[in-house]
Amino acid sequence: MLNEAVVTRFNSKIEEIDRVLFDDYSFLEFNSILKENEDKHLQESVSEPIDITKGVLLLQTFFDKDRKKLGGKEAVNVILCDCGRLNNSVTREAERLHQLNGLRTILFHNKFASDRAFPVDLVTIDKYARKYTEDHNDIFIGYRVLNAPLLSEIYKILGDPFAVNTLSCFENCEDMKMCNDELKTSYANGCPPVKIVAPVNASKKPFYEALEQDSYKMFQNCTPSAVHLYWTELKSGFDKYTYK
Repeated sequence: MLNEAVVTRFNSKIEEIDRVLFDDYSFLEFNSILKENEDKHLQESVSEPIDITKGVLLLQTFFDKDRKKLGGKEAVNVILCDCGRLNNSVTREAERLHQLNGLRTILFHNKFASDRAFPVDLVTIDKYARKYTEDHNDIFIGYRVLNAPLLSEIYKILGDPFAVNTLSCFENCEDMKMCNDELKTSYANGCPPVKIVAPVNASKKPFYEALEQDSYKMFQNCTPSAVHLYWTELKSGFDKYTYK
């Protein structure tokens, strides 16, 4: 994979070649381009390492072997968030979407984002996330886990019964928009229309402040009741991640 710097330099060399060919028909050896790039990399050797995981996951959309019809019958909203940090802003967003289009929401746990934050056991998340959606069945239909932030994976998990009307992304919103564009290209007219939005008032600040200040009362005020029983697990994971 080519990074932005390499592409820019390569395009610049192409322009040089074009000018040379039209001037005196001389030839610029490709080895000089490679050597220049190697020298540049030596100068940039102090740069931070790049996490390419997300890029690899996004590329999988183009190489998906399952070319089944996308979308199902019942229209639903989808909220994609890190349920390891489940707080009242998720409830507010589901209520907002319900008021906008009258549809209930399927909650997706963004495991990709969760794995890059402080650790919370997936078994624990499953327990309170399922209870949470059951407690709020007026606005939620159910709960699912998404391992990779790919729109095609959401379609696969939902299967035939559901069609996504609006997708609200607490994380990876731009990635999902990119996935949507890729699916439109890959599936032509077979890609269902979906609105991809960022949630309104989605701050996690009160949640983190409660953990930082070791305040169970603050935690209760900013999280759904289904999460309250798991204060110890969440606080322990936060402390290990923050003060390691």
